[in-house]
Amino acid sequence: MRRRLPVLLYFAAIVVGGCGQRPRLDVTASVDESGRVVFDVARRDVNGLLGFRVEDEAGGVLWEVSTSYEQGGRITYGVLPTEGNMKARQIAPADGSAPPGIRGRRVRVIGEYQYDDFAAPSAGTFEKMIEAP
Repeated sequence: MRRRLPVLLYFAAIVVGGCGQRPRLDVTASVDESGRVVFDVARRDVNGLLGFRVEDEAGGVLWEVSTSYEQGGRITYGVLPTEGNMKARQIAPADGSAPPGIRGRRVRVIGEYQYDDFAAPSAGTFEKMIEAP
């Protein structure tokens, strides 16, 4: 019985605590030295980003990329991220052109992310309105 107690306590902690996973994302915007808008993506208990989209206030998509477990903490607007396990691709603008400028505009940022929940892969979505500097 003494050997089973630690194992039982371990599994009880997993069930009650949900493996300790409480995915959290936050996004802030800044401008880099070349004048480009950069989104700083702070996250906890997230395995990677699966997509990133920037919309205008009316919901029109300005820029959207599909990523594969993007691990970087910064995403430069209009530049494909490179830190995923597969090459990112631009969804919008569909023709591959540069997205419209957003400096000084209020935009909605939407990120899709992957995390583990009870040892099973799960996905979530983060959304925030940001004033681009």
